[in-house]
Amino acid sequence: MAMNGNLDNLRSRAIYDAAEYYNCDAIVAATFKIELSDDGAFYNLEMKGFPANFDQDSWHPMEEKDFQWLEVDARYGAYNESEGDVIKTKKK
Repeated sequence: MAMNGNLDNLRSRAIYDAAEYYNCDAIVAATFKIELSDDGAFYNLEMKGFPANFDQDSWHPMEEKDFQWLEVDARYGAYNESEGDVIKTKKK
């Protein structure tokens, strides 16, 4: 399957493959390290996250008390839209 060098495609495929492998509904807090080979022929993608399954018995609409769990600080690796995507070339 061609990813065409699009980072969104690479991330989406990694999440899909991980969810299939772990037989889960979602990968929570996924972070990515993507490197391009020196010759530009392939990507090395490392993803870290937590496999999770939805429990229909405890599913409920979001409440005010849930917001504290969603607060993300850029110091801890949050995506900063102004910086854009970063691809690093693998060093020899």
